[in-house]
Amino acid sequence: ACAADEPATVVELAEEAPELSTLVTLVKEAGLAGALSNPEATLTVFAPTNAAFAAVPKDILDYLLTNTTALIQVLAYHVLPEEILSKELPKKPTAVTTIEGQNVVVVANSTGAFVNQAEVVKADNLAKNG
Repeated sequence: ACAADEPATVVELAEEAPELSTLVTLVKEAGLAGALSNPEATLTVFAPTNAAFAAVPKDILDYLLTNTTALIQVLAYHVLPEEILSKELPKKPTAVTTIEGQNVVVVANSTGAFVNQAEVVKADNLAKNG
């Protein structure tokens, strides 16, 4: 954890959220904790919850745990190379490019914020690097 007056990094915030424990485990397994903790980086992470990972078939999760390259690709697909707050999300579906290189579609409307039609459960968790 961080000193009370010092903002946490993206990884430290995730470590403090029990519903993100699977994501934290996978980030560490992939060797990405350092990159996602870089205070010089400015990131937006669409962090899948434990419930989202529970919906992934076990054989796919097992494969990702044995294939670091594939795991890194999947995790990088959930990260933008810039900070975007929910109030900055477009009102019409808009493609944005992840650090993995593929696009995700983001939109905010009267019912919430969405990434590829998945609802953002908790938005704008600010960290010193995103």
